[in-house]
Amino acid sequence: MTGTGPALLALLAIGGVLAVVLRSLAAPAVRDRPGGFSTSRARAHVAVIAAEPHPTGSPANAAVRDYLLGQLSELGLEPSVEPRTPLRPVDPPGLPVLARVHNLTASLPGEPTLPTVVLMAHYDSVPTAPGAADDAAGVATVLEVARALIADPAPRGDLRIVLTDGEELGLLGALAAVPDWPCDPERTVVLNFEARGVAGPAIMFETGRSGRAVRYLAGARRPIATSVAAEVYRRLPNNTDFSEVTAAGFDGLNFALIRGSAYYHTAGDRPSRLSTASLGHLGETALSAARRAYATPLPDGATTGSASGRSASGGSVHFPVVGRLARYPQWLSAVLAIVLTGSFAAAAGIAAASGVWLPRAGIAALGVLGLMVAAVAAGLAFWRLARLARPELASFEFGDSYRSGWYQAGMLSLVAGAVLLAGIGLSALTGQRALALGCWAVLVLLALLCTALAPGAAYLFGWPALLAPLVLLAGIRDGRIADGGWLPAWLAAALAATVLFTPIIALLLPTNGLAGLSAPLALLVPPLLLAYGAARPALAGPAGPITAAALGVAGLLLLGAGYLLDRVDAEHPQHTGLFYLRDQHTGRAHWLSDDPRPPAWTRQFAGSERVSRDDAPGLPALGLTGLASRVQVAAAPAADLPGARWSCQQQPLGAGRCLTLRLWPSAPGGRLWLRLVAAPDGQLSELLVEGIAVPVEAAGFGFLAVPAEGIEVQLRLAGPEPVRLELAAHRDGLPADLLQPPMPAELTFSALYTGATVVSDQIVV
Repeated sequence: MTGTGPALLALLAIGGVLAVVLRSLAAPAVRDRPGGFSTSRARAHVAVIAAEPHPTGSPANAAVRDYLLGQLSELGLEPSVEPRTPLRPVDPPGLPVLARVHNLTASLPGEPTLPTVVLMAHYDSVPTAPGAADDAAGVATVLEVARALIADPAPRGDLRIVLTDGEELGLLGALAAVPDWPCDPERTVVLNFEARGVAGPAIMFETGRSGRAVRYLAGARRPIATSVAAEVYRRLPNNTDFSEVTAAGFDGLNFALIRGSAYYHTAGDRPSRLSTASLGHLGETALSAARRAYATPLPDGATTGSASGRSASGGSVHFPVVGRLARYPQWLSAVLAIVLTGSFAAAAGIAAASGVWLPRAGIAALGVLGLMVAAVAAGLAFWRLARLARPELASFEFGDSYRSGWYQAGMLSLVAGAVLLAGIGLSALTGQRALALGCWAVLVLLALLCTALAPGAAYLFGWPALLAPLVLLAGIRDGRIADGGWLPAWLAAALAATVLFTPIIALLLPTNGLAGLSAPLALLVPPLLLAYGAARPALAGPAGPITAAALGVAGLLLLGAGYLLDRVDAEHPQHTGLFYLRDQHTGRAHWLSDDPRPPAWTRQFAGSERVSRDDAPGLPALGLTGLASRVQVAAAPAADLPGARWSCQQQPLGAGRCLTLRLWPSAPGGRLWLRLVAAPDGQLSELLVEGIAVPVEAAGFGFLAVPAEGIEVQLRLAGPEPVRLELAAHRDGLPADLLQPPMPAELTFSALYTGATVVSDQIVV
């Protein structure tokens, strides 16, 4: 099977499979069906919940809570509000954090032989965003999935609804809620809903410790889940409420929307921006998973999972295959590694006997690895150049701007052209058969590395590496590989790589943004080389270089389109951050920004010179622990602003004394930070906040979402000597009379507490 005809058919087959795979990765069109998930009702919930920002402790947060209590009651449930004050210990140089949160819970008993299903989302938002996607979409999904399950005549187990408060403050609501759950972790499935974007399909990116809950996605329409995502996610500095769930030993599934992250944590995360198709896909997938869980009885002694230690992807390897979900136990990855190593060794031996010089295959393998390294370098170089050409790109998280797809498509096309040229060169240098072995050897190597370090990702390289040698060996005649036996092997590997690599590249593009473009570019190399190998006769002569040149020109045009079209405006504002810091002790005030490249409006307040936070002496930045290591700081007019209010009572305590402080925030739901800055060694013997013991070695704390009645703090001191305390009050918003000119429409605040005012003081007691 050689010649141009079969090669063209192979190319058409690869293109057709690619088109089908890409279609399967889009959120399907939604339509309300009787007994199914109601997207229209879910959108109505989102419109109410995300009418305005509703951070923990705010009046808007209380209004959302009242609305949710009403909706849960309409479902026939008896919801309850659970006020809690959790403590999150923080390693130095941070301080322990507490908050007053109000979780909502409701339960409905069911059949004891069926699993308990917990539907979970958080109803608070960041101060800068209405939170339509993050996480009104998740809350609306919980409400509508619960409605469908309650109305479903099919048997079900216990149903538990948990709507947490304070997720944006550091998962504090989940920290308080999960330890109190009456559910048995071994018989419970938790479905958590999150968002880091406003569009795209619902992605199941994290499982519980066992990974067995993945099986509940089997009946969903176009489920998108991959154990690669779990391996990547655990290496990122991100957490959701599901982190507390897995830490407690529960099994489950964590879902999120990830496309359109430029709107994440900004004023653009409003109901009109939320994709209806995305909301519908999230709800339909969740409802299907819950029903599948209830349809799986638990015999005596059976469990949904196990709390024993496993890798990030649990005990499951899973990945999408053209709208379906493939899965198998993780231990099979080791078996796959052994089989593919043996099959490749056998194929290499037969190839050598058929006249392939193996050292040339080694050269080809080095060339393939070199191409992957070059793709990584190209991604890094692009990001550096893109920030020079468009400084505003640096303001977006991971560089994922509003129209970053133009840049991504351009770089993918450029790299595709370069890989095609390199493939032509490697084929001429080593020979087509040696190039085949070199490509397969790289896949085998990467599969073995993943099996050892990230078993949830081993399938990506393992299956193409296994299929190619097996098909090649099947074509052996008289102990040799016939000329016609190589094309089917190339094609088998190329088709497998197209099916497996395409979803990962498609997921990494919005996840990594332009800043992390190197990873998808590197992953583009193996499937492209395999596709070239299958289609080489059709690309012989000038056809190959012409195709590569066309891809390069297309890439440059796409990059140019991105440069022209990916601009900031009122509908697509640039992200920025700005703080006003007022030190009542010294009488000084500062503007502060940690923008990597601040826009002109921000520079006129905070300046443009970046300095280390440690080189800004006297900067009243207590509690600004999320800032970058380098910031812009400039002097500001000292406005007369209210700070925290406090009162103090002293009581003798042996040779020392007990100070009882009452602290009030400067605004409803504001944040307070207290730190002991001057005291004799060993003076502080106990620190209590609202009766909760705070580690003495921290010598301070932060209290987020302070209630209107304030908080009580007790410091037990070993001696009578005076102590100096620093007290900082944080509140959302900046002094309007100083913010001249006002922020233009093409800018938006985007960080958790940016656009905030901090008033600090020192008190001696």
